[in-house]
Amino acid sequence: MTSRRTPTPPAVVAFLLASLACAPTLCGCRTKLREAGDRVKDAPGKPEQTDATVATYREEASLSPSIREPRCVALGPNGSIYVGGRYRVERLTSSGEHDLAFEPESTPTCLAVAQDGTVFLGASDHVEVYESRGGHEGNWDSLGDKAALTSLAVGKDDVFVADAGNRIVLRYSLKGKLVSRIGKKDDARNVPGFAIPNPFFDLALGPAGLLWVVNPGRTRVEAYTYDGDFELAWGKPSLKDDGFSGCCNPVHLAVDPTGGFVTSEKGVLRIRHCDAVGDFDGLVAGPDALAPPVGSPPPTDATGEEHQAFDLAVDSGGRVLALDTARKSLRVFVRKKGGPATDGKG
Repeated sequence: MTSRRTPTPPAVVAFLLASLACAPTLCGCRTKLREAGDRVKDAPGKPEQTDATVATYREEASLSPSIREPRCVALGPNGSIYVGGRYRVERLTSSGEHDLAFEPESTPTCLAVAQDGTVFLGASDHVEVYESRGGHEGNWDSLGDKAALTSLAVGKDDVFVADAGNRIVLRYSLKGKLVSRIGKKDDARNVPGFAIPNPFFDLALGPAGLLWVVNPGRTRVEAYTYDGDFELAWGKPSLKDDGFSGCCNPVHLAVDPTGGFVTSEKGVLRIRHCDAVGDFDGLVAGPDALAPPVGSPPPTDATGEEHQAFDLAVDSGGRVLALDTARKSLRVFVRKKGGPATDGKG
């Protein structure tokens, strides 16, 4: 765990500089992140087959949304599950039964659902709002040509929006009034700034009024107050299970009922669980379980780029829901007996 008064460790700095030195510039990028800088390659090599001693979860079920190209997942009230994809949002019950579907104006890149069932949908450069039955309530203002919305989180009074294109988190009221911007580099406030070399930039609300944000170029997860103060960070670059592989992971993040974390990575596919202070305490699934089916077309992310990345949610019972875009399914993982407790409210 890194305090807000502690600079980035030299080992992390050295790792990032070495990665950037060999990163090729990709021209003609299909995303809105053309100006975001050179794309950085993932670290070479792959870990071996998952070690059973660190695999603390097992796959319990696989749910099947009817969306042709699923892209994002979010939890709603009463254990409901929302999946977004190509011009469609679908609601499932906690057991996977199809409950509701509607066609939004835009293809969602991310979703969040309030406790009253209001659906907030990230759509490239703006947020769209839908009532609990799918009726369109309105759109918020565009964030500009560079915007690329990649994650949403909704609390009691706020909606937080991750904009990878502009490398910023925006805090809104539930009615769409912009309250503040979080994460712009500010040495006076000890805010490091977000390093986002590709269209993966996730966030989640945690206990104690903290907003947890992935800083992928720094291979760590950072905590901010709602007012934008940088509090602490955890994570390190490593191909081993106790760190994040490559230059720019994790790609997705969820907070479990205990305040622990579930993260997914691209490149070296794995989903990890870490405790409430960021210490690794077991694999949810490793590369052998997450690899795309042999012969299947390359999976793509929400921007159309060829990446396999598992969007995540954790329900109030501690079940990890991982969206498998290659299999077009929502895979459900649960703790093996004897694993750390996950009791508590979501």
